[in-house]
Amino acid sequence: MGLSVAFQATMSLSSMNALATYPFYCLHNAQLFAPIGLDSALATFSLSQWFLGHRQTEKPASAWVLALSGGLDSVVLLDLCRRSGIPFRALYVDHQLQSASSAWGAFCQDLCAAWGIEFAVLKVKVEPSQQQGLEAVARKARYRALTAALKENEGLFTAHHQSDQAETFLLNALRPSGIYGLAAMPELFWRQSHWHARPLLAFTRAQLLAYAQQHQLQWVEDPSNQDTTYQRNWLRQQLLPHFTLRVPQAEAHFAQSAGHLQEALVLLQRRAAEQLATQAVSPFFLSSYPNLDWIEHKNLLQYWLRTIAQFKVSLGQRHYDWLAQHWFGASASLSGRSEYRLDHTLTLRVYRQRLYVVRYRLDRQKQLNAIRQLPCLLFSEHRCDQKPKRSAQPVSSDLLGFYLPVERPAQLSLQLVALVELVDTSWYRDERKKRKHFFQQHQVPPWERPLWPVLCWSDAKQTQGEVRYALLKPFSCATKGFMHRHDDLDEHDECFATVSWLDLWRAWQGEDLP
Repeated sequence: MGLSVAFQATMSLSSMNALATYPFYCLHNAQLFAPIGLDSALATFSLSQWFLGHRQTEKPASAWVLALSGGLDSVVLLDLCRRSGIPFRALYVDHQLQSASSAWGAFCQDLCAAWGIEFAVLKVKVEPSQQQGLEAVARKARYRALTAALKENEGLFTAHHQSDQAETFLLNALRPSGIYGLAAMPELFWRQSHWHARPLLAFTRAQLLAYAQQHQLQWVEDPSNQDTTYQRNWLRQQLLPHFTLRVPQAEAHFAQSAGHLQEALVLLQRRAAEQLATQAVSPFFLSSYPNLDWIEHKNLLQYWLRTIAQFKVSLGQRHYDWLAQHWFGASASLSGRSEYRLDHTLTLRVYRQRLYVVRYRLDRQKQLNAIRQLPCLLFSEHRCDQKPKRSAQPVSSDLLGFYLPVERPAQLSLQLVALVELVDTSWYRDERKKRKHFFQQHQVPPWERPLWPVLCWSDAKQTQGEVRYALLKPFSCATKGFMHRHDDLDEHDECFATVSWLDLWRAWQGEDLP
């Protein structure tokens, strides 16, 4: 296989056995390839200088995690990282899709051990999907595992190079992905509270191979990369070579076009952010804006979906046609479906000129359990000396809140439940009109109402165990913001309680709370 004597000495017994066990464990030695002229750009590449040219505007990462596959590109980046002196560790994601995957992990482990690099293996289970190809499902599983493994101050390194960028541009050009797809992969971006960096994106595979020759590196090769039934492999092996025969710099040109579109996308996103700056917007809905034309609305919608709501989805013409009718009332009478599926898990819904993206076919019991787990109460240790003013402004748009009359918090028995769980109570029947007015006033859409949080409490000292109920308002304000059926409340003995909008949304979406 071309193993150097020095590297053989670092191989553990388990990985040497893996070589014999798995015939597809193909280890490459850069010395076996025909000589390639060294490229000075990568030979003198400095990660430190790269970071200076890519300023981190959010919280800077103090350490990094390298997604190490054992292939040429990730091994080159591993070597660059260890020579740079920046703090980092390496992770190998085992998709368990091939018999050799554990052997590749053993190779990565031995390589990191030889170089004194912290290393770990993440095993993921890839479930086949009718809506998505195996590559897409595996990629999502890989990034979920890597993101979950990141610590608070860590960023993620991936070793994508210029060829990957060109392939991504062309793949997205073959489907109606829009500017977000054609912009392909940014070199550095902020995602889910962490930085994701691709420092090799400006270099070709030939340049990476030249670097591997210079430093006598070894790497593994995945035989599935030769399978042209996968669209990326077909494009890499059959389509791109035809382009480069006619235009030798075609690959670089595709990557540069993606870079130009990234710049245009930044300007479009800045424009959308400016238009939203003066309007009330939340991650859970987007209001229509009568003063904007349809093109601006489409840009605003894509920005909201990906940046604020953080759903990485694309809208097609059929979705826009539906929105024109149901969001803007383009036709005299609405017809057809009242919601529209966005992908295999999400659906679009409209209520009172607000557009929502919600999940469907959820486990109702899971949603009810999530409501009960909401971290709802934050008691004040001091009595309220002044009567709250009804004209007070909301404290935070991210909180649900209300005041609760008590003498001592310890005397209360508290429970948070979903509204649907109270349908058999007299309170639910007696407050029907008030409840309807409450939801309409606060623009709570019908599909959220059954799961709206209700606080049940009883004060053994004052009410002899009688249970009272309070609906939480969709914002936090310094007034009595709950519905009740008792008027004999001491407004000077109150404490504040909050529920996170994010936790509430997770409950509505049927997600497990952290």
